Amino acid sequence: RAELTLSADMFADMDAAVQTEMVDDYVASEMKRAKDALLQLLRGGPCLFKDAWPQLLQRHVIRVTNVKDICADLQRTGVLEHTWGSRRRKPDEDDVLRLK
Repeated sequence: RAELTLSADMFADMDAAVQTEMVDDYVASEMKRAKDALLQLLRGGPCLFKDAWPQLLQRHVIRVTNVKDICADLQRTGVLEHTWGSRRRKPDEDDVLRLK
């Protein structure tokens, strides 16, 4: 129809916006589930970040940067100890993750 009338479809981008919102909601849900899984993992004792993130990525549709964000949030809210130094906000591979 757009070709016949030479006018753009005013709702063409609506599908893309809806899909983006659905993806954002899905990632937020996966991050919540990954956060719960990380807490469960750490209840068994401290572990290195490099040992934790692969387990979370295997079970949840997230990226390593999402796991770092989860750790930073848990540290900020007082759930995790801040073991990765005062100059960094997020953990690196060899940093220890430990519940308070």
